[in-house]
Amino acid sequence: LIRARKGFAVCAHFNLKTMEKHGVTAVMFKAKTIEGALNTKVIAVTSHARALGIKEGMVVKDALEKMM
Repeated sequence: LIRARKGFAVCAHFNLKTMEKHGVTAVMFKAKTIEGALNTKVIAVTSHARALGIKEGMVVKDALEKMM
């Protein structure tokens, strides 16, 4: 889990559907380390994240910047 001011970047162990249900702004990634997470691509987003201009395929670091 990586926290930003307006949301979170989470690994694939989290339930994005539940986050969506509760109105959480979040993106999902697959990586083994924090450094790897920052440089990998977003694999899924909640609608609140999409409203900030975040899309699947975007680099997690760039997505986090949109959530700052």
